[in-house]
Amino acid sequence: MPTRIRDSVWATEPNTGRGFYGWRFQATDEKGESFVFDVYPGAEGWHVHHCYA
Repeated sequence: MPTRIRDSVWATEPNTGRGFYGWRFQATDEKGESFVFDVYPGAEGWHVHHCYA
């Protein structure tokens, strides 16, 4: 299940709402190795911002 990436509740003022930045996905290959991808929208579409193995 994708996870929304937002501002941290610790870094924002109360009652201002939390900004939405992108999505975090997990993928597992046929060998059972898992990867996490953070994707963000840009001027030319979505891009992978971080990848964790």
